[in-house]
Amino acid sequence: MHGLNKCLESAGQDTFGGQGVNKRTPFQLLFVFNQLWKAIKEEGGGKKYLDSIYSVVVNKLLNDGDWQCEAKKNFKQAFQTFETQLQQLEELDGDKGIDDLVDLITETPSNISDPVFSRWKTVMSCTRVVLQYWTQIYFVAVAIKQREIHQKKHSSYICILASALLSLMKEKDTTNVNAYYKPGDKDMCMAQEFDDTQYLVEEQALPPLERGDTPVFYAMLLFFQAFGDAYFDDQFHFVMKDDPVLGEGSFGQTSRFCVERLYIMHKLLAELENDGWKTKIQFKAYKRALRGVSNLEYFDKMAKVFLERFRFVFDKHLRPCWTSDSILHYILGGNQVLANEFARWLVDYKRMSSDDEEPYQFTNQIIDMGAIHYRTTARKNVRINVEECMNYLTADADPAAIMQSDFVKSHWDLIEEMGTFEYIEDTISLFDDTTWGHVDFEPLLEAVWNEIAIHACHQQRCENYVQLAALVAKTSVGEVRRTLRAIILSTIIRPFHQWAKQVLAERNPDKPPPRRVEGAARGELLVKFMRKFSNKLERAKRLAEERNIDIKAIQQKLVNQSMKTSAHHKNKNMNVLLEALTVGKRNITKSEEAAGYIDKPVIMSDGITITFLSMNRSCKNCKSAWTKRNAMWKKKEFHHCESEGCCLAAVHAELKERNIKLSKKDLTFKTIGQKRHEIRAHVAKEVMVDEGKGQHGFVITDVKDFVPKAKLMESIKQMHLDWLNEKKGLST
Repeated sequence: MHGLNKCLESAGQDTFGGQGVNKRTPFQLLFVFNQLWKAIKEEGGGKKYLDSIYSVVVNKLLNDGDWQCEAKKNFKQAFQTFETQLQQLEELDGDKGIDDLVDLITETPSNISDPVFSRWKTVMSCTRVVLQYWTQIYFVAVAIKQREIHQKKHSSYICILASALLSLMKEKDTTNVNAYYKPGDKDMCMAQEFDDTQYLVEEQALPPLERGDTPVFYAMLLFFQAFGDAYFDDQFHFVMKDDPVLGEGSFGQTSRFCVERLYIMHKLLAELENDGWKTKIQFKAYKRALRGVSNLEYFDKMAKVFLERFRFVFDKHLRPCWTSDSILHYILGGNQVLANEFARWLVDYKRMSSDDEEPYQFTNQIIDMGAIHYRTTARKNVRINVEECMNYLTADADPAAIMQSDFVKSHWDLIEEMGTFEYIEDTISLFDDTTWGHVDFEPLLEAVWNEIAIHACHQQRCENYVQLAALVAKTSVGEVRRTLRAIILSTIIRPFHQWAKQVLAERNPDKPPPRRVEGAARGELLVKFMRKFSNKLERAKRLAEERNIDIKAIQQKLVNQSMKTSAHHKNKNMNVLLEALTVGKRNITKSEEAAGYIDKPVIMSDGITITFLSMNRSCKNCKSAWTKRNAMWKKKEFHHCESEGCCLAAVHAELKERNIKLSKKDLTFKTIGQKRHEIRAHVAKEVMVDEGKGQHGFVITDVKDFVPKAKLMESIKQMHLDWLNEKKGLST
């Protein structure tokens, strides 16, 4: 499971970029959204407060032409999806449609975890939430920002989050101001009469998108979600399944199926490669979004790079593990047809003469892989070709090494019996003794359970108990329960310990006073203390009655949530928000404007990382000339090198191509680090001045890579890619 998740993480970050302060990537958008959602809930004490804001916002969206115009201008496709959802729910008959409609306009999604790749499925889950609620999320951020501005709290944390989210959600990777909504655009962008007969039925009669209609991160997240629907989610569902024989709670003990599953993962991934994803219905929304992106060429490359990086990590992490000579025999515990094919392959190898170089011919047959491999998301059974599957799994296998493994040597007699059946119809299933014939395969079956199935393919069952401890500690209780806990702690728990320690000290004057009360003494003294406490409580009640104190009013104040300070705070914030939305005008400040650019990972930009350029990656002559410079500095001349694959030569060529002039002395004596800093400064000037990034807090140290202009710098691209892969543990 870790290997599978690593494929998604590496492909996602190498293609779309990572998370971080001021990053302009789709995954940073997810992070900022989640932070804003949590900040709103913390402000109001829970999800109900967030739901109340959400309900107000959706109601205004349904009735406010300016907001609708802003949505159509900034994210036409997402707003059309929202309108379609409403229309479909309104057309449903019965209570189901009404209930779902009410939920859509009054309730926010719950149980959203921080979207980080180190926590399985959180990024994909958050992606689905953001895409489904894109329009509503955007205007919740608008409402929060208007409320804060109305109170002149422009620099509050929640206002900064809202502005950052709005800026990311409307980003179209263009500085053309006409691509974004401005107050006063209402008359220009109001929808005209739409003739749905002129569009294809398969497009669901939606208006066509034009260049600049689609926010760039919306399109990227659509691709990411579609990849999950078409491929990734089914693989994750598989590794979380229970063993069909061991039953419920055995998830993680399915290693006996993992070898054959590896081929299924390979096969399904291959169906998406070489533009195969374009034929999949899961990518329909993404393909429509492409019509509205500003830079179609970049997105064409994006899909290709994403699948290449996923495949690269897949072949480096997953395939070598499950096709290794020490694990390949696990297939004996999986599908019975493949198990028999594997046994026949080993038998054929043992019987083969040294002169026989003819490769073993696996059976050419299509089989159904059964319920364990059912694709939950795609709702499809998996069918494979036996010959293609076994050729893939055994391509790099060494049958001699497999024959020497402890498992095969210990159970060879039974494996040989399994491999002697000549016809595919006579396959033996270890889990069905009616297929065993005259041979007792029970020892081999026991070995499958004791030596193969016991090998966990992930440790999530163990981690669940760790997570349970955290959930017990973090119960997210409300203010009433916290109040009652505080009363119990201050009136019973702490006084009891102080009193009990004093009693024990008096009982044992010769011993040092105990640090805490434990064992039988704790139970004995707690009973005595509670009797005393009950007497005090009865006395307090009598005094309250004598003095006409309303005990019920006190109780009501303690347990009634609406009488808490937090309720007053929530009501105040809600009133200010309603006032800001009713009276205040939509104020688009600089902080929420789209920057007009996105952060492009170095692999996507075909760039070179600044820190990659070093002397130890330069040619031998350059290294030699550099190390001798101190001994002969008076006679030293500039060492001119034009060798391909030499970092120093590439740096000098890049300086020349960019017209960065250095004296001969500087060229001779400045270190490669100082020279690459000249390149960094030149690139920073380009992006800060020419591209306008300087207005968005961009500084020279933000330049981590650059697109080479010199041919010699181009010549080290493959070296650079190998270096990047090595840093990720993917060395070729």
